[in-house]
Amino acid sequence: MKTTIVPNCLLGGAIALSLAACGDSDGGNGSSPPDASIVVATNAADASASLDVYSPDLDTLASQFNSGSNEGIAFDETGTLYQAGDSGDFTGLRVFANFASRADGSEFVTGFDRQLDGSAALAGGFAGKGIVVIDALGRVVVADNAAADIKVFSSTAGDGAAPLNTIATVAAPWDIAYDESSDRLYAALTNGTVEIFDDFSTDLNAVADRSIFPADGDGAQLSVNLHGIAILDDQLVVTDVGDAAVADDGQIFTLTDDGTVAGGISADARIGGPRTRLGNPVDVVLVGNTAVVAEKANGLVLSFRGVTSASGDIDPDYARPSAAPESVAVLRRSTNLPVDTSDITTPDSVTALVVATNPAPPGGLFGGVGDTGQIVLLETDLSAEMGRVDASAGGTVGTPARQLESIQVDARGHAYVSYDNGSAGAANAGMLVINTVGARGDAAVDDANTDRLIAGAGSTLNSPKGVEIVQAQGLVLIADNGEPGIKGFSLEADGDTTPVINVTDVGAASIWDLDYDLAADRLFVAGTDGSVLVYDNFGARAATEAGATVSRTIVPASGGTQISVNLHGIVYVAASNQLIVTDVGDAADATDGQLFVIDNASGANGMVNVRAQIGGDQTSLGNPVDLSFDGNAAYIAEKSNDLVLRYNDVLNLSGQNNVAADAQIAVTKPESVSLIR
Repeated sequence: MKTTIVPNCLLGGAIALSLAACGDSDGGNGSSPPDASIVVATNAADASASLDVYSPDLDTLASQFNSGSNEGIAFDETGTLYQAGDSGDFTGLRVFANFASRADGSEFVTGFDRQLDGSAALAGGFAGKGIVVIDALGRVVVADNAAADIKVFSSTAGDGAAPLNTIATVAAPWDIAYDESSDRLYAALTNGTVEIFDDFSTDLNAVADRSIFPADGDGAQLSVNLHGIAILDDQLVVTDVGDAAVADDGQIFTLTDDGTVAGGISADARIGGPRTRLGNPVDVVLVGNTAVVAEKANGLVLSFRGVTSASGDIDPDYARPSAAPESVAVLRRSTNLPVDTSDITTPDSVTALVVATNPAPPGGLFGGVGDTGQIVLLETDLSAEMGRVDASAGGTVGTPARQLESIQVDARGHAYVSYDNGSAGAANAGMLVINTVGARGDAAVDDANTDRLIAGAGSTLNSPKGVEIVQAQGLVLIADNGEPGIKGFSLEADGDTTPVINVTDVGAASIWDLDYDLAADRLFVAGTDGSVLVYDNFGARAATEAGATVSRTIVPASGGTQISVNLHGIVYVAASNQLIVTDVGDAADATDGQLFVIDNASGANGMVNVRAQIGGDQTSLGNPVDLSFDGNAAYIAEKSNDLVLRYNDVLNLSGQNNVAADAQIAVTKPESVSLIR
């Protein structure tokens, strides 16, 4: 991999951008650090801001990362880190792919990471502080302290994107927290109150429904200047910096919200006093019932066990020196993610099938918007269409309508769709990243504030076809059919960016689709000469200057004679070590399509007799250009016959099968299929 993403401590392995424990113990003081890996964002006036990773606890500094940003941090469910910034060096939002795997000394990398700072909407005093990522909505919510409002951005937007929504608050907000179970957003304000937005997702423009603050028995407000906020069940833990110029008046309050309270309420717990070492506690994160606090005035990261019940002037359980800590978060790793959608093993985890279509536009290549490039959502039993999204627009007047190719949906519900208009030029080939595709419902996709493109001369994309998401590594692989090659980009790549993987050894023919086995570090690629290319140790070798080369080929056969012609769709089923591949045969023939099941794929080589072959006049297979597999059924995009087909229990088939599909639905020129959880 020819990249400067991980200049130190680079480890080989499955497309590895792996973190080595390059630091050592700094020896904090106190009795017992919290049992979690913690990321601390620093914001010293006289030093570069950094992200310090303490792992496995606050006692060990594992690595430091130069983000070029300085304010609040938050992770999404995949381990992608978002950070707000309001310094002289950077103002806006930055997004760091697969953060936990970045090496010590790493920094923001244009093209691999992403940022939003080019829009005028972020100029004029934007001061993003606290931040939350709401994966289910595909939104990033930011407390803008300068504008005294909350800004809502698309989590997939590219540079230059403006906020999708702006919500005014009664005083300047500093931090926010979201409770998914109750769909409730909380904002800690610098006037000492917490504003509460009930049913937040139903109206992202709504003003607060109510506000609360800690009060004494007479109803007098006890809080002064709230900053950090975190949620534990129905309790809120909020920090109060008091007078920002005073280094010993900080407090921590625990409040209970039952969904109805408003105004002054009695605190469940209140921590404050000289022994606490709280002066300006600007942020807080919870590890169970332990609060980890960024104490900026005194240059400490503190922890308090049993924070929701502890009260009074008490000692912190742990204190670590830190240069102007600004924000804290529990490190989120990309391990233990749901398997990638191309590797789903249980049908009950699937909620819909998404289909990219590719009809020729009326009037030729330069047909109008809406003539092509539709994305269709289907019920998994293929009984009905659930909605569709127009992805054809191309962004500007005069740009050719997009001809969609392969589609894959990541663990967050975002779709990565390659497009190829069949004409030279950077505007005619690339990849569209679509925010929460399953929830868009009959909405135009071409929205610069919501979606983004990976395209341009630097991307070297010529005729991109198959797309494979490797979520655990923060990467997307593309089979480029035009100048045959395998190209890899960060899932957070934006605009005209250079691939971080570029494999040129793809055999003598062109390639169409690909599937990667993370556990074995093995890539399978469908070739249009009827062979499957196998790359053993793909990531480890792609990370070297020499790059990955073909280890062996698998040629589907019967009785030792090749029966494949022009392979397109491919799925590797790791649990059974089988390949499922589709063959379009002669692209001009609407009757000669096939599907093969191949056993023992991890070690197969040369002519391999297939376990099962589906083809013939009863199958409706002519040009089966793509497939997905849900652990039982294979879904097939049958382009020449305008159908999406489903064959059940395909792995247990054997021999030749000239049988109709178990289910089918008419779709105009389906090009690719993917599953949505």
